[in-house]
Amino acid sequence: MKRVVLIAFISLLLASLISVQIGNIPCVNASPEIHQEDMVLTGNNLTVIEGRFDINGSIIVEENATLILRNAVVNFTQTEAYQFNMTFRNPAEGNPRLIVENATIIADGYLLTIEFHGNSSASMDKLTASDIIVSSHESSVVSMSDSTVYYVMGYGYSNITVSDSSVDYLCSYEDSNINVFNCTIGILWAEGQKANVSNSVIDWQLFIATYSANCSVNGLQPGFFNRWNFEINCSVKVTPSGAAPNITVTDTRVDGWSFSFREFSNATVQDSELLMMYVYEFAIVSIYDSSLSFGLSCMNNSSTYVYNLTVYGYLGIRTYDSSRLNLSSSVSQTILAYDDSSVDVFNCTVKRLKIFDESIGNVSKSRIDEYVVTYAQFANLSIAGLEPGFVNYWNFCLNCSVSVALSGQAPNLTLTDTQVEGWSFGFYEASNVTIFNSELYFLTFYGSTSASIYDSTISAEITSFSSSKIWLVNSTTTNYHFYGQSKVYVCWYLDVHVIDSIGQNVPFANVTATYPNATVAESRLTDTDGWARLTLMEKMMNNTGSYPVGNYTVEATYETYLDDTTVNMTGNKQITLGLPFIIPEFPSILIVLPLFMIVTLIAVIAYRRKYYLK
Repeated sequence: MKRVVLIAFISLLLASLISVQIGNIPCVNASPEIHQEDMVLTGNNLTVIEGRFDINGSIIVEENATLILRNAVVNFTQTEAYQFNMTFRNPAEGNPRLIVENATIIADGYLLTIEFHGNSSASMDKLTASDIIVSSHESSVVSMSDSTVYYVMGYGYSNITVSDSSVDYLCSYEDSNINVFNCTIGILWAEGQKANVSNSVIDWQLFIATYSANCSVNGLQPGFFNRWNFEINCSVKVTPSGAAPNITVTDTRVDGWSFSFREFSNATVQDSELLMMYVYEFAIVSIYDSSLSFGLSCMNNSSTYVYNLTVYGYLGIRTYDSSRLNLSSSVSQTILAYDDSSVDVFNCTVKRLKIFDESIGNVSKSRIDEYVVTYAQFANLSIAGLEPGFVNYWNFCLNCSVSVALSGQAPNLTLTDTQVEGWSFGFYEASNVTIFNSELYFLTFYGSTSASIYDSTISAEITSFSSSKIWLVNSTTTNYHFYGQSKVYVCWYLDVHVIDSIGQNVPFANVTATYPNATVAESRLTDTDGWARLTLMEKMMNNTGSYPVGNYTVEATYETYLDDTTVNMTGNKQITLGLPFIIPEFPSILIVLPLFMIVTLIAVIAYRRKYYLK
């Protein structure tokens, strides 16, 4: 009997202890209500979230508090990206912790961050976070397994371990360390201290960044790698002030490689198939016999020397700031030069060449398959007789008489012995442009630019922004795009032939065209053959529609004789106006003029005789 009582007493005691322990662990269960305001956990608090939990605020975990997500769905009711967050910070007498045991974190389709600071830690298993950015800072430690996450970043001296997971973007910066096992990674950005990747797939690109380091990349292509180490395989030497990641890839497939060389790096790339390359600051990079699937960017006083490079991607080759690029025997979809960068192109094939700001471009013995475009601002210039074809020598500033205001900019582009299949131009701010007899590809106008275009063809399009105004005179284009208060005036030539009642030409007849409201549009005198050319507007177009002028009244007068008609200027037109008289064989002007000359000659002779008699 005593034994039964003792067993019953012990059971009751254990039950009471269990109930006390559970009472000290808050458990947030599924609820139809939305938790309003931030949830802040401090001290030694241990909170478990199970089921669905909606919160209109952030979750902050501090000091030695622990948050456990167990079989949970946590929904942040955001209405914009980064409105709320999950932050683990301010450790005290321990560290803030996150434990995930099968959970999904969502934020109504907007991006949300989970940040770990100080010595915070996280152990996440079976986490689904498709719109979540996880970042670890300082000396935090994060481990993730069997999970699907959008973005993971490491900073400071943090450590990140990812296994059996899928991550779209995995990035290491500063002195952070990353370990990856049996994962699928979209982009692995290696800029931190150390990265180890094994038994994994990097299905877009492995991006490696160096600072003031020398290296040689040779024969690098996408594929499966039993073992590859950046320091060893690329002969990396880091200067005392530099940095380069010690990244090792083991039994891993890498579908693309990209590099960034910064500060005083000196790199050579040869016989390689890469995705992208960035050259920054004062880095010097030489590229030979290689290809880039997306593009090459050169910035900040860097120098890049390229021979036999093929750039497939739409990003093409781009230069910024005071960078210098020397490109020869290469192929690129696009070359874009900005700021005061300089580009020298020799024996290359380029689809599109775009020159901006105060950049300098020299292109020789090359081919531009689609178009070359220059952009100028606060500039006055005149373009005449420009059409596709072979160019022996052409300089934008000289051939177009470019004059730039003090606050303006215009690139200095020179083409020599180069085939150009199309010409395009862009004008910013208060530029003033005149174009004659040219065959162009496209034109773009910004600001309060004013342009007059005569007898030309723009094969692709005209795009106008802000308050720009464009006059098209006997000029056509395929497409118009209007923005802001910009306007395009479409004008044509009206050739008027004035004859008398028997068909003789009437010179010096006055030809006047008036708008429908009876105001004068233009007036001219006929020439000796009886012709006068007027330039009349068909319509004005802007982003609200097209507004035609309608019928003009055209009148020819000579002395007291007149004739008139109406015309709608939907294109170049010719009309004949007949005056009801017969013009004299010797018009009065032809009689008066010789008499005036004779009288003047007699007066001059008389004056000179009087002068000599003195």
